[in-house]
Amino acid sequence: MLKRLMTDKPKDWDRYLPAALFAYREIPQTATGYSPFELMFGRTPRGPSCVLFETWTGSDGSSEPKIVHQFVTDLKETLSEMMTLAQENLIDSAGKAKGRYDKRSKPRSLVVGDEVLVLLPSDNSKLLLKWKGPFKVVQKKGVCDYVIELARGQEKMFHINMLKKYERRAQGDKQNSTAVSVIMGSVLEPDEDVQNIDVRVVPTMQTETVEDVHYNPDLEPERLEQVKSVINKHAKIMTDLPGTVHTIQHSVRNGDIVVNQRQYPMPFDTEKVIEDEVKKMLDLGIIEPSQSPYSSPIVLVKKPDGSVRFCIDFRGLNKVTIFDSEPIPDPESLFVSLRDKNFFTKIDLAKGYWQIPLDPQDKHKTSFRTSQGLFQFLKMPFGLATAPSSFARMMRQLKLAECGSVSFFDDILVSSVGWEEHLKSLDKLLTRLGEFGLTARPTKVEVGFQEIEFLGHMIGMGKMRPVDKKVTKILKLETPRTKRQVRALVGLAGYYRRYIPGFSQLMVPLTELTKKNKPAKIQWTDQCETAFQTVKQRLSEQPAVALPDFDRPFTVRTDASGTGIAGVLMQTDDEGHIHPVMYASRKLLDRETRYSAIERECLALVWAIDKFSRYLTGRYFVVETDHRPLTYLQRSKTTNSRLMRWALALQEYQFSVMPICGTDNLEADILSRLG
Repeated sequence: MLKRLMTDKPKDWDRYLPAALFAYREIPQTATGYSPFELMFGRTPRGPSCVLFETWTGSDGSSEPKIVHQFVTDLKETLSEMMTLAQENLIDSAGKAKGRYDKRSKPRSLVVGDEVLVLLPSDNSKLLLKWKGPFKVVQKKGVCDYVIELARGQEKMFHINMLKKYERRAQGDKQNSTAVSVIMGSVLEPDEDVQNIDVRVVPTMQTETVEDVHYNPDLEPERLEQVKSVINKHAKIMTDLPGTVHTIQHSVRNGDIVVNQRQYPMPFDTEKVIEDEVKKMLDLGIIEPSQSPYSSPIVLVKKPDGSVRFCIDFRGLNKVTIFDSEPIPDPESLFVSLRDKNFFTKIDLAKGYWQIPLDPQDKHKTSFRTSQGLFQFLKMPFGLATAPSSFARMMRQLKLAECGSVSFFDDILVSSVGWEEHLKSLDKLLTRLGEFGLTARPTKVEVGFQEIEFLGHMIGMGKMRPVDKKVTKILKLETPRTKRQVRALVGLAGYYRRYIPGFSQLMVPLTELTKKNKPAKIQWTDQCETAFQTVKQRLSEQPAVALPDFDRPFTVRTDASGTGIAGVLMQTDDEGHIHPVMYASRKLLDRETRYSAIERECLALVWAIDKFSRYLTGRYFVVETDHRPLTYLQRSKTTNSRLMRWALALQEYQFSVMPICGTDNLEADILSRLG
């Protein structure tokens, strides 16, 4: 209030303080429900706000005259009644405030003899607080108060909010000391001994050759010789050393805003890691010494195999970088294009990002500091906000479609219907990679398979299923104990949600545990265990979905229950068997649970068609449902405005509704009732 007053009247704001205080005192307080003036004098004040109100309404604010005796009696009753109501309002407000304050609190307790840190004024200023100690707990008083023995034997009582339990570190515990360093600097697991980490640095000499390429062991001898001949023809590009593409350069557009960040404190045990990595990158021509005013900090990221990845934290630079709108490949579109393919070869570029050179005018912006000095990148590093766009632009320049191939960043997949076509496409692709100056890592090249892993899924024979080793990893997961572990479980299982009917409803007990108001140490219930085991069971059954065939009509089955809605996109094969292409489901919102049965069924239809719109737009399809009144959507004769809006939303689609009995609509019916 004072800030606004000084802003409006900067020269003579002090003259308006009495008027501001009067206006403040005539405004009702949230806690009591009355203004301070009313509680003091028992009547409504006629201050600036009241005068303004009378001016707007045209009233004079006068009241009927009273005799002195009547005025005093009414004033006494008014003050007494207002005091009672104000006290009730204060109690209610205090309860609400306490509820908000305690929303994220959790009970803590100490025992006599525990050591604690106490929040006390600092030595330099009584207005600044800091944790001091440790001190010993000598007595507990009440529920939340403890008597603490301070320095020189002085004892004083503190509320538990002012105390923090102190855990002494065991003598000679090297792991704990390493953990402290790790938290300050690099991103490593605190329970690992840094000295035993297998450091994977970039090789400066070729360690992989064309002999390391993986071929399908089930290939016929004749076909194996044919494809080996094609691969050996392009042996020069089969290396684990990154090449250099000459058709594109990566630029960093940041408006010349200099970003200079301090280096995070790094554990001393990791200095050898950084020195080796810098030396290897210098030998490869990836980096060079720099005199740039820019600087970004180093981080070491722990990898699942125990090695560490040398990275630069470019978040400061990314904040001022102009966004690049180059589109990123859509995995769903890639899967659709593989529907009728019978042979696959996967090629992984060797350090794909490091095969794109940096614009000479921008390389100084990527500098980083080490104990050996300041360095800057000559090739595009990982971590830049616009790096994925530049890589996608380079892959688009390859025109992979002409080679019968698709790509998702550095993963290239050659696919074909026939074997001869596959050999020609593979030869054409490898020729083009060589022309661009790109190299492929031999140990990541898989040739001639009829089913292959691509983007975390097994593709082949017109179907898509989860990768066995990832399913095994999920099946071996132990019961989560922390919120972080639950998030990891939900994320890992969520990658395969397209194979699990009713996944969103099924995971509700687990996703509830990840909310902000939930404690870090979770409370695992029977519902959580049921959801956990059900996900494992569904994945252990080796689920698979058919890849969509746009030469065949689609069928959509929908259903709704009192808790959820669901849909299944399906197609029929040559033998007349119907196969699922995609599952979709969600839990009903609170307001949607109050819809009538016909409204929930119509909601399921509208939501499912919108969910599958990429496959259904511009095509005739059939909707099968176990609720006949859905035909109202096509006739649009209902007087329900909500159904009318939904009917208008479906005007662009060409479909017919075929009623089926509930026993034939098991997939959608089960999905809608889960959760």
